[in-house]
Amino acid sequence: MPNGRKMKVFSNITILLILVFNTTVDATNFGTIVYVQDGIGELQKSEKQIAIKYWDKFFNKTLKNYSFFSSVTTIDKFIKHLNDGEIDYVLLDGSNFIQYYQYLESKLLGEAWLVQRTKNNFEEFVLLVRKDTKIEYFHQLKNTVFSLHSGYGLLRLYLDQLVANTSNSTISEFFHEIHDAKTESQAILDVFFSKTDACLVAKHVFDDAIELNPAIGEKIKVIVHSKKIYAPAIYLALNGVSKKGQQNFSRSVTMLNNTVRGRQILNLFGIYIIKKIDSKKLEPMLQQSVTWQ
Repeated sequence: MPNGRKMKVFSNITILLILVFNTTVDATNFGTIVYVQDGIGELQKSEKQIAIKYWDKFFNKTLKNYSFFSSVTTIDKFIKHLNDGEIDYVLLDGSNFIQYYQYLESKLLGEAWLVQRTKNNFEEFVLLVRKDTKIEYFHQLKNTVFSLHSGYGLLRLYLDQLVANTSNSTISEFFHEIHDAKTESQAILDVFFSKTDACLVAKHVFDDAIELNPAIGEKIKVIVHSKKIYAPAIYLALNGVSKKGQQNFSRSVTMLNNTVRGRQILNLFGIYIIKKIDSKKLEPMLQQSVTWQ
């Protein structure tokens, strides 16, 4: 059986086990976490889905008389089970948080944890072109070849907005071709070597690329710069979670952030820190504000 099918079967079995445990185990002694893989490239890799087992093992090792059961699923399946009241926490990427907020809003407890790639709470995006082109504004990218890392859903959502603000067309209609870069760094290199005309990446990725290769900063310029409001991924507490569940989730996240083994696991997923925030600070992202340069 292919790895992808194995993981889907595992995911479905895990959800079934959660429902079974819910009827046979004291509900105060366990909680459920759902990881939505859509929009998070790392979770779409079969090896990273397997690595979640180690994440779970560490997560539960820090707890006493309490366990979290988890599963990896799609956004459609998550929304379908949202009203069942069987999910305590969900990990969503920022794009699905924005697009499905209308379904989530009434189910949210108000507790949010940012999954950060850098020390900054929120990310900002930059749209890049080569300096030796005459391109200064977004509308000049009509019929060009664009590089985009599809594994980061927020980038696609932001690009959708830029196109919508410029024309009445879709992304596929606006650009001549969209090249799916394996990483954001690869998207930058595509522009640097003139394989594509432009790309969209997180600013910290561009800054790191310049630090590693100063020539990138000499040949590439920013023509669009977003506000610093975007969260790559967010843990959200749903309103059925118990106080005991909240306490244990917080305890496990603290151990992830502050122990050697926990840091190793976070590094495996490219995570700098998981930090609790006031959920109201996510509102600017929901408004999808854009700053033009």
